[in-house]
Amino acid sequence: MKKKIDILCFNSIKAINGPVIIHRSILKFNDFFINRGYDVSIIFKEGIFKEEYISNDTIQNKSSYRKLSIKDYLKTKIINFYRSISFLNTMSYYYFDFSLKLKVKKYLKLNRSPEIIVTDSEREMYHFLKHNTNSTKTVLFMHTDGIPLKMISLANPKIENTSFYKTIGKRYLHTIKNVDKIVFICDIGMQNFIESYPDFDKSKLSLVLNGIEEDSDKKADKLLSITKYPYNLTCVGSLSFRKGQEIIIKALASCNRASLDKIHVNIIGDGPARKEIENLISINNLDQHVTLLGSIDNSIVRKHLMRSNIFILTSRNEGLPISIIEAMREGLAVISTDISGIPELVENKYNGLLIDPSVEQLKDIFNNMDSYNWEVMGENSLKLFKDKFTLDRVFSEYCDIYDSLLK
Repeated sequence: MKKKIDILCFNSIKAINGPVIIHRSILKFNDFFINRGYDVSIIFKEGIFKEEYISNDTIQNKSSYRKLSIKDYLKTKIINFYRSISFLNTMSYYYFDFSLKLKVKKYLKLNRSPEIIVTDSEREMYHFLKHNTNSTKTVLFMHTDGIPLKMISLANPKIENTSFYKTIGKRYLHTIKNVDKIVFICDIGMQNFIESYPDFDKSKLSLVLNGIEEDSDKKADKLLSITKYPYNLTCVGSLSFRKGQEIIIKALASCNRASLDKIHVNIIGDGPARKEIENLISINNLDQHVTLLGSIDNSIVRKHLMRSNIFILTSRNEGLPISIIEAMREGLAVISTDISGIPELVENKYNGLLIDPSVEQLKDIFNNMDSYNWEVMGENSLKLFKDKFTLDRVFSEYCDIYDSLLK
């Protein structure tokens, strides 16, 4: 009889963030887990799924990007206003937390009783541990650089001055103390965690580097035009301060004209920094050099990567970005930041270039694009991907962890 595993996600199955991409792969290759003796279900916002149920055509096969409407503009202003005021920011977190608790309690009422519960966030895990009454093994994946609450603080700096921030810290400690296994997706994450909690029981910690499907469909999409620019860059990620897309725009705006005329950047994603990015593109007259594509289906993201020769991600904080691994699969050189788990993906001057999250350093690269052998670095990216970041390795290590919990 197969052992039941439930993965609590509560995000949309259509999302393009790293954890959801992994979860969709689990559904697609569910036979792997069945053969290892596991019956895996994933609880998305849309419901409970055991196998891939959606085709690319039924998600989104076109860009959802459109110019900001008055409604969108006002919504963005309200969100930014909330984030700028400690009290309102705290209230929004309370609302999100209350909503999450209701989702967990609704799940528990289903009486599914799996042997193992998996979450990608300590917040979902906290509510499960708080309200579950069964003897269920628990696995928490840490998609961060392992420094407690850093990602929350970076996204919402005002929250550090609130009592709720202390509450979050207490819940974090409760969760890591009571969960059965903590899995990190980058080595630096585990190292930072151990440094923060040197007396923590290290037998509860595991490392599984992110990975994606190896098969690379290189069919060219004739609908995606090839630009006139020698250097076609793609950036994928939510438009936010954490992801740092404004660094790219400011670096382009300050580089010399001869260099700028060789560069085009596609930025894929949406988020709270969208209006700022639009304004920067407009006031610097970069409409011909930067295209905002919005939030699009992952299959279309891949086609844009196939039409690029460089991937760029100027994040200020990360775990081990799936977006870079996807770019490596397509044989792209990578420009990224020397932070969090990114150096575990990008070896400087081997398969890409590492910089600080700095406009000046990126401008220097843009002004010297002809000085680098991007093609060779792209070939090296593909080699690294095949050696270290494939799904077979990831899923095998997942199952090894499950096996160890149920011995």
